[in-house]
Parts: sequence; structure tokens; C-alpha cells
Amino acid sequence: MLHVVAFEGHYDVPNSIYRGSLYEYIDRHPIVQPITYTIAKDIGFQGAFNLGNNEEGERYAGIMGGTFYYREKIARNQLRGMAYKVGSGTQPQETSLLLQQWSNTFENAKSGLLFQGDEVFGELKAYYPNTPGYETIAPVDRPEVGWNIFSPIWSKSRPILYFKNGDETIWRASVVDKTLIKIVSASDRFVIKNPTPVDLNGREAVVYLEDYILKIAIAPE
Repeated sequence: MLHVVAFEGHYDVPNSIYRGSLYEYIDRHPIVQPITYTIAKDIGFQGAFNLGNNEEGERYAGIMGGTFYYREKIARNQLRGMAYKVGSGTQPQETSLLLQQWSNTFENAKSGLLFQGDEVFGELKAYYPNTPGYETIAPVDRPEVGWNIFSPIWSKSRPILYFKNGDETIWRASVVDKTLIKIVSASDRFVIKNPTPVDLNGREAVVYLEDYILKIAIAPE
């Protein structure tokens, strides 16, 4: 069963907060009609240092022990912690326990990746803070267009980095077997947003938005 917590809203300038609603998307297996449940409506949601970027700065919302914790702004200088039991369909409850963590990249990065600046289609290399020199991850690999890399995110459980090249593809770089492969291509020139690595029963997977459709890419067994 796949649970996804999503926020939809807009930036509330006078109160310096994002205002909108929280939803839980549940997709059961075997195939059953997916369910979308509204966790909370019209709230001032503080989910991250920079809510528009999935790997920028600290996060203030997340799932721990089957409970989704988040912060709700109720006045200009007042925040309260809230907790929602994932899959319960019950009302969120106020809590004194707050979640705060750095991004996957900050907490779990195994190395840094370097694309040669003078050669658009040059080798992909990794560098490590505690050893000199570089390590080749993948040889020259020519995408359909030049490299335009953003939204990098490390897997929590594997030494693998995912990133977008432009708005239409997701790539996977492994520092174990030194491979660089494209794993997702958008159809009909749709835009891919927020690739997020997850584990599904021990299998590697990436959840992402293609335009406004929630999709998941699962590694073959």
C-alpha cells in the first residue's frame, strides 16, 4: 500500500506562510480504486525551509513511526505542532513532538558529483571530502540535449543519486557500479516535478509528478 501526503496551496504574503490544504493519497495493491483523503483544509502550513524545493534546507514535516507530523501557523508569531495517523482518516491532533531534519542530500550524501564544465557531454565523476582526486562514475554519455541538472536527491537507503535533466527526464547515478542511466522520460512534453526516492517492500522506486499526475517508477525485480 502506497501512502503519499501532499500539500496544495499558495503563498500568503501578509502572514509569510503557505496557505492551503493537506491531502493523503492511498493506492492499495491489488488494484483497488485509489483514495484521496483531506487531512486539513485552509491551514498555514510550514513544511520546509523552502517549500518549493524538495532538497533545499531543513524540513519541518514528515512521517515517523506511522504518523505524519507538521507545523501549522495560527498567528503571525505562533506555530503549533500537529500529528496525523497515516491511513486513519481521523482528525489531526495537536502534539508537543515536532519533526525537524535536514534534506537527504545533507544527511546521506556519499559523495559529490561533478560534470565537466568545458565538455557538455564529458565524464561524470564523484569526489569525496576525505580523499584527494576524483572517481569516474560513468563515461561519456550523451543525452538528447545538453546537461541541465537540478533537483538532485540522494536515496536514504542506497548510495544512489537521482536528478532531473531539464524538465522532462529523471536520471540515476550509482556510486557502486559506476552507472549513469535515464530512468524516466515525460510524455507529450509534460513537466516532471519533485522526484523522491522511496523503498517499496525492499525495491528501489522513485515517486514523481508528471504534469499533475502522480507516478512511480519501480526497479524491476
